[in-house]
Amino acid sequence: MSSYTLKLIALIIMVIDHIGHFFPYIDGMVYMRIIGRLAMPVFFYMLVEGYVHTKDLEQYKMRLLLFSIIMFSGNLLILSLIEFLDIDIYLGYTMSPLSPNIFLSMFLGLNIIENLEKIVKKDYDFKNIIKLFLAMFLSIFTEASYYGILMCIVFFVFRDDKVKKSILYVVGSLIICFLYQNYIQMFMVFAIFLILLYNGQKGKKAMKYFFYVFYMAHIWIFSLLSIFIANYRY
Repeated sequence: MSSYTLKLIALIIMVIDHIGHFFPYIDGMVYMRIIGRLAMPVFFYMLVEGYVHTKDLEQYKMRLLLFSIIMFSGNLLILSLIEFLDIDIYLGYTMSPLSPNIFLSMFLGLNIIENLEKIVKKDYDFKNIIKLFLAMFLSIFTEASYYGILMCIVFFVFRDDKVKKSILYVVGSLIICFLYQNYIQMFMVFAIFLILLYNGQKGKKAMKYFFYVFYMAHIWIFSLLSIFIANYRY
């Protein structure tokens, strides 16, 4: 399965997840949330593949940083709208300027991978170590949090070893889920079956920015709909 196909499947799964999250009164919401646990691991696996195959890492990082700033600004506007309308009940995401914002998690993820690679190659420059731990620390406060850190490390270091990659991803994910008592999140382990279907091919080259724009647009549209329904129902 190509990276394009995998990302498209993850995109559909993400939309299902966010319908359940933004509109929790819908029947079957829990099942939507369970299905949705498969999306983020696929995107982070593709982030690692993007890092390995990119011709311009700095441009890749700047693109994610730019979209994270745009997402931050949009989230801030929506939060201002909620405050302006004085909505007491906001159905769906617990929003903040930093979340949802998968671009910020991925930007920091690239920095984790970049500096981790230098250390793996025995470049023990103190700056690389500081940059690695700083990126990991900042990642904790983003949408992907500890899960993002785990996935960046496991998917990169064990990229060519399917067995170790699978075992460490599953075990690491379950440990984090149990520590934080996030039991629905445990279903993220099943994403490994999608990841193992990846054939190393890029697939379609069209719609380079489609996934970026779609992510922002659907979050903001769902947020506004949720605000409208909250006003209408209450």
